[in-house]
Amino acid sequence: SGRLGLAVGSQHYTLGFHNTATLGTIAAAAACARVVHATERQTAVILGIAATQSAGLRAQFGSDVKPLHAGLAAQTAVIATQLTLAGFHGQPDNVLDSFLSTYCAGQQQPEKLISGWGAPWRIISPGLEFKPYPTCGGTHSAADAARALRQEWLQTGNSTDVLIAAIERIEVSFPPGGDIAASVRKPNTGVEARFSLEYVIAACLLRGELRLEDFSSAPVATDIAALAESVARCPDFSAPPDELNPAARFHQVTVFLRDGSVLQQRFTRQQSLAIPFDLPAKLRACLPGLTDAKRVELVALSRLENRDSLPRLVDMLFAKQINAASL
Repeated sequence: SGRLGLAVGSQHYTLGFHNTATLGTIAAAAACARVVHATERQTAVILGIAATQSAGLRAQFGSDVKPLHAGLAAQTAVIATQLTLAGFHGQPDNVLDSFLSTYCAGQQQPEKLISGWGAPWRIISPGLEFKPYPTCGGTHSAADAARALRQEWLQTGNSTDVLIAAIERIEVSFPPGGDIAASVRKPNTGVEARFSLEYVIAACLLRGELRLEDFSSAPVATDIAALAESVARCPDFSAPPDELNPAARFHQVTVFLRDGSVLQQRFTRQQSLAIPFDLPAKLRACLPGLTDAKRVELVALSRLENRDSLPRLVDMLFAKQINAASL
């Protein structure tokens, strides 16, 4: 999947595709082919059958369909494998080339599929990113900026209530196109709010945190929604477009107070990634039924430091100790 991401570049996502659904389908098919010890030709057919069904649109962000994309990708991969092993005929050649040329608007770089193969594997370097917040990754540096701004205010000895009452308006700036994933401006439910810069900023200013339970299918919190109405998006057109270098994305949150004073914090994506991440705390929130011993083991295995880690991690995820409802 990481290799496919390099090959399609940022244009694929900019066009409106959801990489988890499109690239994930082909990557999952490759994993299935390996699991069943498919021959070289069978593997090519499996990948081709998966590629021809590869689909998923960012337009579904903010709905239950967005996470469904991951499940559909896995399902398609399994079906492609089963069809191939049953003798179903598919083109073994040039299908991936066709996928890249069709889905990338001429910006594909197929040589990146194999250049530097396994030196190291992409899952090791740059490795996995664990999301600190239960919201779209495109909101995280905005969340960090809002949290830093709130903390700066509290250090003056004033309360959050005083801050909220004093706010006239809020602006959030970012590179042009930097909000294409966080596209929901007025969410009605917590699921939609995961993709709302306005709601995330308001929640961080009010609560100082983003909790998993606040982003369910239930209606949004009225106090957060009210403050979110004060947030305006202001793309910074002096910055390079986000699609040219998503790694350079930033969010600058500016709060204008009624007395004429201004509070401002700016976080880049790299600054947000550099903030220490508390994985045990994340697991406690997401898997409340997990024992402390299992949680410690899961943290260790999640680092994927060697080839033995992944099978053990999979075994643990399917073990009886983890309640299916918790997943």
